[in-house]
Amino acid sequence: MIVSEFLNVPQQIIHGYSGFYSIFNFTSGETIDKILGGLLQSGYMFSMPLSTILALNRLDVLTRQKYFKSIDRIYIFWSLLGITLLYGIIIFALLNTPYIGLYYGLQDVSWHYLRTEYRLLAKEIEYYTCIIFVLLTFIIYIIIIGFIMKNRLENDESKKSTVIQVSSNPVKISLEQKKSFARKALTFASTKKKIFEKREQSLLIQCVLNFIYIAILEICWYFGDYFLPVTRWRAIGLNYVWICNTGISSLLYLIVLK
Repeated sequence: MIVSEFLNVPQQIIHGYSGFYSIFNFTSGETIDKILGGLLQSGYMFSMPLSTILALNRLDVLTRQKYFKSIDRIYIFWSLLGITLLYGIIIFALLNTPYIGLYYGLQDVSWHYLRTEYRLLAKEIEYYTCIIFVLLTFIIYIIIIGFIMKNRLENDESKKSTVIQVSSNPVKISLEQKKSFARKALTFASTKKKIFEKREQSLLIQCVLNFIYIAILEICWYFGDYFLPVTRWRAIGLNYVWICNTGISSLLYLIVLK
């Protein structure tokens, strides 16, 4: 979470800088635009597999590393992180070649791919890779919720079993003491159940909303010509949705989990 949000900071700074383009009606030229646009796009696409890796790590911790015990988890995690970083660097490098890149359009105050022969290919690669990683992350979080529910049920059964054992304990304990212990154990189990339920619901809401947000953004970007009016306001709106994406995870965390 911290790594992901830390990497969003440069994107937010660049989006803020591009706001001055719109206010003062200027750009920094094609070269600077390609660098800034490359940082934005590579950061956005880098965040997708990073979210999947973090979700896998969370699932592994939740299952107490029960599966694939023989593998070196630290090595695997850092290797995946390194591959993901390399993926982002390659995207940034490609977006700064003569064949493809981004520019800032003053007319619709948004970022676009340069009109080259590889523009459509770049859009397709972006769309399919982002959707695949977001969908994988969503599925992993559903599995995580399943494990949380399973653990909750096991904890409930354990507490009930403890109450039964104490109630039938042959040791001389007053009836009032037994009732008091049983009430405390059941109250503890009930409280823990509510905490788990709240966490399950919060986690589910967060991952579902994040999935829907990214999916809608990508679908509107890629298929928008089929169901959205072709106006400058569409581009402006989608650009603002993209800007908000850099802070959506933090916002959902504050609203839902807190």
